[in-house]
Amino acid sequence: MTLFRNTAALILCSLLALAWLSCGSERPSAQKRVVDGIDWSTREGGDLIGEPLPQWEVDKWVTDRLPFGRVGKKVILVQFWSEDDVSRNTGYGLRSLDREFGEAVDIISFYHPLPQPVTMAPVNIARLARQYRYKWSIVLDDRWFDLRKYWLRDKERSSTFVTMIVGLDRTIRYVHVGEYRNDPSVPELKATYDEIRDVIAELLAERDTT
Repeated sequence: MTLFRNTAALILCSLLALAWLSCGSERPSAQKRVVDGIDWSTREGGDLIGEPLPQWEVDKWVTDRLPFGRVGKKVILVQFWSEDDVSRNTGYGLRSLDREFGEAVDIISFYHPLPQPVTMAPVNIARLARQYRYKWSIVLDDRWFDLRKYWLRDKERSSTFVTMIVGLDRTIRYVHVGEYRNDPSVPELKATYDEIRDVIAELLAERDTT
């Protein structure tokens, strides 16, 4: 009788352990990483959220130099762009943000040549920036130094076209890979633009309440 009870107890414990493991594997919420109301567990770039922004050490400014000391004093939007339609179209979204937020937000766009690093002259990028109507701080990252430091980080990324938003705590608070536009005729791109706009507005609200 004692042997039967011990065997039954072992079977019951095994069943309970299996049930616990099964429940644990079916809880996707435990995998979530929600920051500022956004679940970053399935988004590309989520590994950077909350990381401090590395200091830029730029030697090829296309426009006037933007001191790194502005980080922590203003909301910063960092964008990596190149000569293509994604960057041209994203310019529409950036101009809308620049018009709305003005001096409250610093935009800095790092130009990187594709498909690989190649030495370039800043004057050529200045001409392209005027063509794309980029009217904020422009950097030439022709050796991909800052692209690797900020975004690639020895990881497999789907694209080098990325936008990051940095809060007053000097950490990366938002990352988007690809294009966005303030254009209702393209709902998906407009939704991304609205999300970026809302994140900036929330970060500025944090500034005003501290």
